[in-house]
Parts: sequence; C-alpha cells; structure tokens
Amino acid sequence: MNHGGHCLVSRFSHPDLMSECAQIRGLVCLINTTPLLDLPKICHDACILWLFTSSPFHTSHISDLNQLRMSTQTTHPGEVSLSKLLATLTATLHPPTYVFAVLNDESKLPPFSEVEMLFREANSEGITVITTRKYAESVGLEYAFPSRKITLDVTSSLDAVGFIAVVATRLAAAGMGVNPISGFYHDHLFVPLGREQDALKVISELAEEKKQEAQA
Repeated sequence: MNHGGHCLVSRFSHPDLMSECAQIRGLVCLINTTPLLDLPKICHDACILWLFTSSPFHTSHISDLNQLRMSTQTTHPGEVSLSKLLATLTATLHPPTYVFAVLNDESKLPPFSEVEMLFREANSEGITVITTRKYAESVGLEYAFPSRKITLDVTSSLDAVGFIAVVATRLAAAGMGVNPISGFYHDHLFVPLGREQDALKVISELAEEKKQEAQA
C-alpha cells in the first residue's frame, strides 16, 4: 500500500468517516494511492491523520484501523551494564559557562535556542532554567552556580542502575559538587566553574580503573 498526499490533523468531522469512526477512539489513518509520504505522522488521541490529494476520498482506502494504533513507548537503545558503562566512559567538555536560574513568569522564558534545560519545580516554585551566563547577563536574569557542562559520551540506558552515583561519588571525593542531568541518550554533569579540568581528570582515572578491571 502506498501512503499519499498532504497531512491534515482533523477532528472526526468528515461526513464519509462518521460510520467508520463512531466506535474508534484514537488514531485513524486514511490512505490514498499517491506515493508522496513513507509514513503517517502520529496524531493526538481522538484525532484523524488525513492523508489526501485532489482525488476524492473513498472509504475503501481505510486500512485495518486497529493495526494503525501506535504506542508512544519505545525501547531505550542505551547500555544498562554498569561495568561496561564505566569501562568505556569518555567525556566531552563544552565551551560555554552555564548558569541556573528560576522564573515564575512563563512569558519571560528564554528563547528555546538559549535553553539548555527547563524543569518545572513543585509547589509553584517556578521553572528552573539552565542557560549560558552570557545570555543571562544580557537580559539581566539573576542566576546561581556558574558551571561548565561535561557530557558523558557513552549512551547510557535510562534504566541503568548506579552509573551517575559512581561518577558523582568520585567527584565528591575530590571535593567537588556536581549537578547531573540525564538526557535521552547521554548524562551531563554541571561542575563548578574552574573545576572542570579536575572533573575531567577524575572521570578519566575512573574510566581507566574500570577498564583495567574489565580486562583482568
């Protein structure tokens, strides 16, 4: 079957669809024969992804609706073995100096291009923003914890147990506070400005130690 046409997200409003969609709650994909798209996009619950061209729609173009329901959950591609994560650990230091700030007015959030992370605090305490010190000072934003970002290059699973705990414990032993952030693929450490080379040294020594253990 070829997927066709342009995309339009619509509520159940097309008169030819009412009987087909009356009992369906979720995603419906309507296909015609113009081979313009490889895959339909995912719509929100109770919406239709309507693929169309100038050709008139016909209900025979509806495929098995139950098979078109798509799950949003996926298997994470990262490593779960703690020993492998530590033995293959490398790190990248990023150039900017980053800072932490909090905003209570969402209309004053930085543009997305200036945001490293956003996190909504509990109890209406505001939204934590990690951005560059350069941007914060350019707009008069109060900030704390000037820091450097170190990315742990290994792709760690979100289910991995103890990875960040081991790294953070080693940094703590060197008298260094660290604020770790987990992205989908990598973990990132925000370490105090001026201690970034110390942090890289600790991480490198940890990786070499664990590599030797794995080869023993």
